[in-house]
Amino acid sequence: MNKIVPTPPIRDLFWAICQKESGGDCAAVNYKEGAIGPAQIRLGYLIDANEQLRKEKHMTYAHGEMHNPEKARIVFNAYMRRYGAKTDEDRARAHNGGGPHGRTIKETEQYWNDVQAILLKGMLNVK
Repeated sequence: MNKIVPTPPIRDLFWAICQKESGGDCAAVNYKEGAIGPAQIRLGYLIDANEQLRKEKHMTYAHGEMHNPEKARIVFNAYMRRYGAKTDEDRARAHNGGGPHGRTIKETEQYWNDVQAILLKGMLNVK
């Protein structure tokens, strides 16, 4: 299995989210939720991101391409632009909670705390 191997300390939100979601496993699949890749991107998330990418006249992606961390990062960034997430906390909570309301859902607070701890510790489970 491919693992994401950035150079610690981690100061990149996307990689911290990948660490939280899958331990950095590019081959990760959550069959129950239909989430794949290191960032565990679901089909609905991808559809929203692709709408943003089309609006910006960029290429779009298939769900199976979310195993590729660079393509997943592009989709992640498009999703955040679509929903106007400006801070790392807003982005992490939108990623976890689904779009514009994820930032305000109480249940996403712990997710943000976990991602923030990864960022603050600058640690990754590099395998």
